[in-house]
Amino acid sequence: MRLNLLYPSNWTDFQDLCFQLWKEMWRDPDAHPNGRNGQAQNGVDIWGKNMFDNDYSGVQCKGKNGNYKSLLTTDEIDSECKKAINFKPKLTSFIMATTSPRDVKVQQHCRNLTRKGAYPFSVDTWSWDDIEDEVQCRPTIMEHFYPDVKGATLLPEIQIPVFASVNKLHAFFSRPGLFNKLNSLALDVLKDLAYEIAINAFEHGKAGTFGIKVENDRVIFTDNGRKFDCTELLKGKGNGGKATIEYATGFFDITYKYDTKNILELSLPNNLDLDITSTNYTINFNAKDIFGRGAAERFVLNELMKVPTGCEKIIVDICGQANPAISCSFAVIDKLLQLKSTEQTVVVYLPENLYYKENIIDKYSNLPNVDIKIKK
Repeated sequence: MRLNLLYPSNWTDFQDLCFQLWKEMWRDPDAHPNGRNGQAQNGVDIWGKNMFDNDYSGVQCKGKNGNYKSLLTTDEIDSECKKAINFKPKLTSFIMATTSPRDVKVQQHCRNLTRKGAYPFSVDTWSWDDIEDEVQCRPTIMEHFYPDVKGATLLPEIQIPVFASVNKLHAFFSRPGLFNKLNSLALDVLKDLAYEIAINAFEHGKAGTFGIKVENDRVIFTDNGRKFDCTELLKGKGNGGKATIEYATGFFDITYKYDTKNILELSLPNNLDLDITSTNYTINFNAKDIFGRGAAERFVLNELMKVPTGCEKIIVDICGQANPAISCSFAVIDKLLQLKSTEQTVVVYLPENLYYKENIIDKYSNLPNVDIKIKK
C-alpha cells in the first residue's frame, strides 16, 4: 500500500530527512551534510559516494510548495548548477531535492542539461512524490521521521518516466529487502541490464515509461515503446546491448512477450548456484598479484560483487608474501571499510612476520566492527 506522507514542516527537518535518505540510497556511511544546517556551500547541502558508480554526488535541498510558499523553477536549477561546479570534491551527479510535486517541464530541463553536457555532472530533480516513494520503503527512516505512521510496506515496483535519470534506477535497487535472493554480483548484473533496456526503450523505442516489478523469484521489465525483443540481439553481431544480455543469461532465464507493451521476464533458474545463506565471506589478498592502490581498490570492488546478501562477516586473509606492499594492504582495507554495509564485521588476518602489522593494528583495531588477528 502506497502512503501519502506529509513533508517536514520546516526546511531543517527536510534537509535532515534528505540526508538520511540519500545516505541510505548511496549506501555511503560517510556521506556528509555540507556545512551547518541551512548553510549550503557551492549549491550543495549533502554529498557522498554512490555505491553504484563510486563517484561523488551532491544534493541541494529546496523547500518548496505548501509552507515553503514557492515552486522550483528552471532558472533556479541553472543557478544552483553554476554554484555546484566549484564544489570540492568534484561531482559527477547533482540532484535538486524539493517538496514540490512532479513537474514535467522541470524534469525535461534537467534531462536536456545532462544530454547537452551543460555542466560537468548529470542534473536531476527529485520531487516530493519521488522522495515519498523511497522514504516509505525504508523502515529505519520511517521510524525516525514518521513514528506514528503505520502500514508502511516495501513497494516492489517502480515506473520511471522518460525524463528521469539513472538515480531513480539506483534508488530502486537500493531498497532494503527487495532483492534478498540475489547475491551482490547477480544484483549488479540485473541493474546493468535494467539500465541497458531502459535507455534503449527511451532513446530508440520512444517509450514514455519504463517499469520494474519484483514478484517472488522473477523480475519483470516493461516499457510502452515500440515493439522490440531484446533477446534477438543474442543472434546478431556483438555490441554493448548483446554483451549485457548475454552475461545476464548466465544468471537468469529470460523470456520476452508483447502484450500492448514490451514485457521482459527474468527468472532465477532452479539450478543457479548463488550462495545466499552464508554468513561469512573470505577475501584472500596476495599483494604480489596487485600493483598500486588503484589495482587494490578494483580488487576489492570485484570481491564485494561476490559477497552473498546477508553476509555478516567479511574475512580478509593477507597471504602469500610475508611482506606485501604496505600501501596496497591499506588500500584494500580502506576501500572495504568504505563500501561494506554498516552491519558487517571485517576480520583481518595478518602474517606473524609482517613488518608493518603494528601499523595496521594501530590504525584499524579500535574501529567499530573491525577485528585484527595474527596468524601463527
